[in-house]
Order: sequence, then structure tokens, then C-alpha cells
Amino acid sequence: MTTTTTGITLHPLPDDWTPPADWKRASLPVDSEDSDGERKLTGYEAGVAFVLDTERRELSAHPLTSRGTDSDGVPGDYVTYEHISNGVVPPRILLGGPRLNTSVDLARPERINALLEEVGPLAQEIADNLLPVAGTTGRDWTARAADAQRAAAHLLERYPYRGTENDFPYRRPWYLIDAEAALKALPDLINPAWAEATDQQLQDAAATLETRLRQHCQTNTETMEQLILISITGTRLPDTGDGRPSTHIRLHGARAWLHAYRLDQAAGLTPVEATRWDGAAHHALHITDDSTDTDLAAVARQAERDAAAQGVKLLAADRWAHTLRADRRTAIRTQLTGLRDQIGALEDQIKPARKRRTVLVTRVLGWGEEDTDSGLGRSSGLSHTAVGTIRASLDTTEETNQ
Repeated sequence: MTTTTTGITLHPLPDDWTPPADWKRASLPVDSEDSDGERKLTGYEAGVAFVLDTERRELSAHPLTSRGTDSDGVPGDYVTYEHISNGVVPPRILLGGPRLNTSVDLARPERINALLEEVGPLAQEIADNLLPVAGTTGRDWTARAADAQRAAAHLLERYPYRGTENDFPYRRPWYLIDAEAALKALPDLINPAWAEATDQQLQDAAATLETRLRQHCQTNTETMEQLILISITGTRLPDTGDGRPSTHIRLHGARAWLHAYRLDQAAGLTPVEATRWDGAAHHALHITDDSTDTDLAAVARQAERDAAAQGVKLLAADRWAHTLRADRRTAIRTQLTGLRDQIGALEDQIKPARKRRTVLVTRVLGWGEEDTDSGLGRSSGLSHTAVGTIRASLDTTEETNQ
């Protein structure tokens, strides 16, 4: 039965669900120290994936075959470091799930559904703490959402090993920090150029901001203490295995912060890239392949004024104008290349006719009649100089033969 718990709709397995008949049984060595010895049947070569639909706020359990898919294919996306650093939240997050190879008991629907209920609060914490990215339909991570995602993955992965030596508590290996708090504490990291940046430039900035923050820590000894205070725990993490203080940080929500910053700097206007503005086509008519840089700047400024009148802050107008001129000039060069090939083909076709013309002019001159170079040139389409050259060549040949 579908239930709604703490703002998340849960989709458990039916109470009468049973493992498919084609699921292969798993086996483990009777003696854990003798992997090649006698084996015993245990659970199944299968697993269960728990998927959070961040749009619908739904958490579902998906039994998976040993190939790792269900009848609908891969049910979601694992969260990677690239998702975090680029500020991208998959619509369907594959939180993880237990393998069912240790015990057939794990494959009972009541066990799977109980685990679904247990992971539900973490799924809600993820959904509740995602950030909208201004001007897009996407969402970004916060430190709390990312922390809940990792906690959920740990809970699901370690579930079969509860109460054993392979069970261990969830721990945070990094200081989890929100970009909003970090840039409020360290305003020197803010680049005013972000106010005019395109979506791709903001994406690139989001992906590198964590690296800049780390570099800042290396050159400013007090920065790390500031970051520890604004991390989600607000306290120092346990030392690393070799006894050194933990200094690893993970920044979250940079893309959302950057888009919000650009929107705030737009003074009430809506940032839109020139290539996507619906008024760009009109202004493009004033850009030709002969436009100068001054002409392009004038068109860009006028486009910005017209866009502002519509409530739009036009971004990258100069780049748009220069790119458009470059495209028009590329088209001219493409025409030249086409003409070169066309003329070459025509010249290949006309070569035999030119040779035939030379033969005929030579024959006429060989008659020794009263043909002048200019007259014969007019009738053959040659200049009198070209006819004279043929006549001289003919005279030289006759002298040689004598």
C-alpha cells in the first residue's frame, strides 16, 4: 500500500511479493578462510534499489536482478562528485540498496518495506533541502541534502551486516559547507564578473569554486577555522587515521548561489543570454560580414537597451554580435571554397576544347594565307598576342625541320 510519511510518498513492495523464479541463488564458503572449499546456499544473486524521485517526492523499492536492472532498466542515477561540484541533482536519485546474497530472509517484502520506512526520513531531508537554481528548472545541493544522501547510502549498504563485525557507523570524512555561508564569510572570493556571466560560465565557476576555497585555506591559516565553524556540524572532525587534523572540505550549492547572485545584481531584470533572447533576430539584421568592431558594439548596446525595456538583462551581447559576424564571414569563405571547386570542375571540362582550339589555329596559320593575328584571335576567342605566340612556335618548328 502506498503511504505518505513526513512529506515523502513511499511505494513499498506488495505484501505478496516473492522473489522471481529465475533469480539465481547465491552461495558462500562454509569456511570463510577457504574460498575454494565447500559452499552453502545463502540468499540471491540480486539486490534492491531504493530510488528517490526528487520531483514527485516519492521513495520506491526496486528489486534488481544480478544484472543490476529491473524491467524498466536502470531505475536512477547514483550521486557522483561531479553532481555535487556542478550543482546538478538527478531527477531520480539511486540512493543505493542492500545485496540479497547473505540471506533469503532479506528478500521478504516485510524486510524490504521496513527498510523503506527507515530510510524515508533521510529521503525527506534530501528533498526538503535542495535549492532551486534561479532561471532554470534544475536544483542544486545543500550540505544537509548531500549529507542525508550519503547517510542513506550508508544505511542501505550496511543493512545486511547489522550486528556483525562488518557493521560500522556513518561518519563524515569532510567538512560539509554551503556556498552561501562560505561566500558570506569570505567575500573576497566573489568575482563581480559573475553578474554578467552566461549559464555555462556560471557552471564552470561552480565547478572550480571549491578548489579556490581550498587554495584560500592554504594561504590563509585562519580560513580553515572559519570554515569549520560554518560547516553543518560546526565542530572539528576526528583526526585522520595517521593522527593529522582533517582539512578536507566539500562545498555545496555553488551553482544555485551563483545564479542567485547574478539575478540579484540584475536590479529587477531577468538575466537572459543574447543567443536565447527573442529580440535577437531583429538586431541580427544589422550585422553583416563587413561590420566593424564599432558597428558590433553599437548593435550590442542597442540590443541591451531594447531588452531592458522588456525587463530583460541581456548577457554576453558583445560575444553574440562577434559570433554572428564570424558566422557570416565563415559563410563567405565557404562560398569561396565552393566556387573554387566549381571553377576547377569547369576548367577540367574546358581543357580539351582549348587544346582543340590551339590545334585549329595552328592549322590555319600553317596554310600561310593572309590571316592576321588580331583577326584570327577575334574568330577564335584568343588575344592577338596568344595567336602570335602560336605563330612564333610554328615558325620555330619549320626552321628546325629545315
